[in-house]
Amino acid sequence: MPQAHQQPHPTSTSTTSAPLALIDAHVHLHPRFDLPVMFDHAAVNIARAAARLHLPPQPLGILMLTESLNVDRFAELSRRLGQRLGRWHVHPRDENESLQLVRDTGQQLTLIAGRQIVTRERLEVLALGTRRRFDDHQPIEDIIHQLKRTTALTVIPWGFGKWTGKRGQTLRQLLQSPLADGLFLGDNAGRPQHTPTPSLFHLARQHAVRLLPGTDPLPLPRQQHRAGRFGFILPIPPDNTRPFHTLHHLLHHHLAQPRIFGRRDGYLAFIAAQLALRLPNFKPAT
Repeated sequence: MPQAHQQPHPTSTSTTSAPLALIDAHVHLHPRFDLPVMFDHAAVNIARAAARLHLPPQPLGILMLTESLNVDRFAELSRRLGQRLGRWHVHPRDENESLQLVRDTGQQLTLIAGRQIVTRERLEVLALGTRRRFDDHQPIEDIIHQLKRTTALTVIPWGFGKWTGKRGQTLRQLLQSPLADGLFLGDNAGRPQHTPTPSLFHLARQHAVRLLPGTDPLPLPRQQHRAGRFGFILPIPPDNTRPFHTLHHLLHHHLAQPRIFGRRDGYLAFIAAQLALRLPNFKPAT
């Protein structure tokens, strides 16, 4: 059985008396994903995580979207306000960056818009909490400067093979520069368990750069079941009508590392996913 995620940062324990939201900070709505199925599984994953943490049933689950340049399923969902999506209903919030999904069982999910940007250095930058599109293949410093002029949260996520060599050195220099102020790193459920904690996580901690973890589903059929399995926790009640505004405020005014929930993949699941991603005819056993 997979073991609980070992957190590379200390966690805040000051929020246990408030209603808590479980937040997955790296969610792709890939074009081939069946959204009602994905949301059903996300709700189950979040409920299971809450049960393991002994939290009240049916906590608010927040999925922070990271859509690529030519993908905008958040906009598609925004055009379906008041409509059914499987067993879900789509509702607006009092902010442009989020939508509320309510299942006929009463479960709730909040979607927060966001983008994934591929830089000239072949690193990824996540812009969480924005509907604005950004061109790919710009220098990473230019992208960060652009994001600092918005209210988006800027996250550089871990990716297999992307934090080594020249790219790793680029990120190391960035974390030691003034641009690191207000920056976050991202861990994800696909980073295999029992591997050494990336050295850049240790460096980030030294420079007060926090982690915002998420699942980072790959464009594979079974990966639509993953959202909500891994992320962080903040005190955001289910009736909050401006969830991104609240999340942004909490992250910028409370500097402790948020508590992390969930489990990362084992080696076999990691290898199977990488093979399926690269070999179209590969069929994993599970």
